[in-house]
Amino acid sequence: MPNFRHTPDDTILFDNDSMPLAFFQTLEPLYSLPVGMTSRVYEQGSYHILSDGNTQISGDMPYTDGDSYITNKAVYLAAYAASLLIPPTLASAKTDKLADLSDYYASITGGDVITTSGQFTSRENFALYQQYYIYNAIGALPIGYSVIDTTGAAIAVAALADLFNIITAFTDLGYYANITKYVHTQIINSLPTIPDIDAYDYEVGWAIVPYTYGISFYAAYYNSINGTSGLGVLTGTAAGGAAIVDYALDLNHSDARYVDYDANLNADAQQIGTVKFVVIPNYTGTPAADHYLFSICQADADITNLLSLHHSSADGKLYLTAYDQADAPISLAGFDVWSPTSGTQYEFILHYDFTAGATALYIDGAQLGITNTATGVRGAAIGLLRVGSSYNSGAAAVSNFGIRFFMVTNN
Repeated sequence: MPNFRHTPDDTILFDNDSMPLAFFQTLEPLYSLPVGMTSRVYEQGSYHILSDGNTQISGDMPYTDGDSYITNKAVYLAAYAASLLIPPTLASAKTDKLADLSDYYASITGGDVITTSGQFTSRENFALYQQYYIYNAIGALPIGYSVIDTTGAAIAVAALADLFNIITAFTDLGYYANITKYVHTQIINSLPTIPDIDAYDYEVGWAIVPYTYGISFYAAYYNSINGTSGLGVLTGTAAGGAAIVDYALDLNHSDARYVDYDANLNADAQQIGTVKFVVIPNYTGTPAADHYLFSICQADADITNLLSLHHSSADGKLYLTAYDQADAPISLAGFDVWSPTSGTQYEFILHYDFTAGATALYIDGAQLGITNTATGVRGAAIGLLRVGSSYNSGAAAVSNFGIRFFMVTNN
């Protein structure tokens, strides 16, 4: 049966839950022990025993207040738990947030690769290196060698080069996770208030790298418009006053602001590739003007091999624009309406495949619209990566959004 106890050390117990007498009396100011008593035990509907051994049996002279106290147990315990929550200081709030970030980082870098001889994570891929060098010395992988991919499917690894690519991809995963953790750490440490810290979302911007991924360009946009790493020249050229503000590329001014990069090696995947970034709109719903999130093409004002994504002011849809090596359109299709909320971060992943006809756009992990089946041939002349505007600087589209990071892969 539920019971209420007052112990000799002035602790109030509800079954196995306790609180100090002094706190209980703030909730029940009329409560006290009978004069001369040091303890009591009351079992609901059964008995009441005082410290002198005097027992009241239910039905004869029950301790009626005990029933009400037991009934209100949840209220008392909730109030006591709340009293123990000391408002955090700014420093302790940052410490707690950074601990949560570290836990999330561990989960990001802990993506498993399972081989025939064990299970490994990106932080432990030295074991995969060991396997590679052992089998490389032999000259081939054993028959039936396989890994488990991120979907749980067993994938046969036919050649040593394929195993090395897996190792490289997991090395990339750990590398970009370290970059992203560093960026989030710096941002959290710079936040001025506890509500800012509580609201900060550290789950954006991570490079979740399947084992086949090949990152060719990455810009963290923490303190520079330049690329953080890539296969080509990393220097960014700002136009219209584009700059880093609050750890993002600030294009929030309804004017033509963007950053140009040399696409050679960085973003020149012709037929198959992925563009991933986080956008923070400075508007809600449909934009007042067409906003181009990025453009990749042969050169400024040249549509050859163009690939771009823009948010239409006419119907609110996100449109893919792609041209081939002969300046003929591959696709001018809209995915679907996108209605963002100003100030909210959205993670975009555009995966294009103009060979198989399988191009899709994902926002926060959910596909927007249907898969675009357009096919065509883009050539090798791809020299410009522009973040934040259209391909033609002479008629550059306005922007009214921020970009938290920008990444390009060649698959």
